[in-house]
Amino acid sequence: MLVLTLLGALLMLPPLVMVFNQPISHWGLPQTVLYLFVLWLLLIGGTALLNHHLPREPTDTDSEAD
Repeated sequence: MLVLTLLGALLMLPPLVMVFNQPISHWGLPQTVLYLFVLWLLLIGGTALLNHHLPREPTDTDSEAD
């Protein structure tokens, strides 16, 4: 989880975002906006995927049921 957080923070640093600051538009969106939105969606998807594969921690209600 820490690696995903650090990767997301690094990819959103202004020097890297400015690489995509070109006068190009995709589907009516500036390239910078599209980059940030796609990055945001990928980070959410990566977090969901990672959370799905992590083992569950036992809770107090689990031990009482046994």
